[in-house]
Amino acid sequence: MDFDPGLCYIARRQQKSGTQRMTGLKSAFLSEITERGYVHQCTDTDALDARLAAGETAGAPVACYIGFDCTADSLHVGSLLPIMLLR
Repeated sequence: MDFDPGLCYIARRQQKSGTQRMTGLKSAFLSEITERGYVHQCTDTDALDARLAAGETAGAPVACYIGFDCTADSLHVGSLLPIMLLR
């Protein structure tokens, strides 16, 4: 049987769903981006985690904002990270 990375991803998601993740965070979103190494520091991780978890539980999405310099000639690779996180 050939290796299928898509199946590994699905298995990993199924293994994590419904259980507390390795990070100990309640929010699935915050836990995922922390595991992927996207979080360097946070002023109040506990408050952010609680707010995101409350939104996930209630089924109400938490709004966020990302901005780009509209005077720039083009976007750069640093602009890709927020786009990847919000998709």
